[in-house]
Amino acid sequence: MASHNHAESSAVPEVANPAKVHKSAVCVIPPKETWSSIQAIRVVHDKHYKRWMPHMNLLYPFWEDKGDNFRRAAEIIQTALAGTEPFEIQLASFNDFHHGKSCTVWLRPTPSAPFIVLQSKLEAAFSECNDLSQVVADRFCPHLSVGQWRNKKEAQGAISLFQETWTPISFQLTCVSLISRQDFHDPFHVQLQVPLGSAL
Repeated sequence: MASHNHAESSAVPEVANPAKVHKSAVCVIPPKETWSSIQAIRVVHDKHYKRWMPHMNLLYPFWEDKGDNFRRAAEIIQTALAGTEPFEIQLASFNDFHHGKSCTVWLRPTPSAPFIVLQSKLEAAFSECNDLSQVVADRFCPHLSVGQWRNKKEAQGAISLFQETWTPISFQLTCVSLISRQDFHDPFHVQLQVPLGSAL
């Protein structure tokens, strides 16, 4: 009986998942050589221009970047995405979200299906970080935000204007990025990148 109690008391306790915070995210970041036309819009219209790089969030909020949390997360992500091959993304059309008192204009990544599958694999691995699948009609909507407008009419006017001169951006999605910031006034920085499938 004593040895049985000893075995129970020496069992390794389950490690609790870290707290999720709005200072961390898992996202897709387009290559820097594609940024110029995106940033030309964002610098004028996006109040988050200095805080966020051009990005498409996959999990946000995410685990706090503390201790070895991000290293653990990267290992989980690598396993979750091991069977996901790199794929090409195009940013060709604009759309908007209506938030009641404002509208956000965003670029739609296409094709959306592999992007949604990618996000669903990550959400399955980090089930507590499901916030982005609850935002729009209880489903994940991949998007790259370019700015905020006061109402839908102004947002629609901006979309028409942007679409007239927009040159579609294409790039190969080969990795996901873990990003964080120290506090709410700091910009986000890439801390780790996890390659997809055969891009390992």
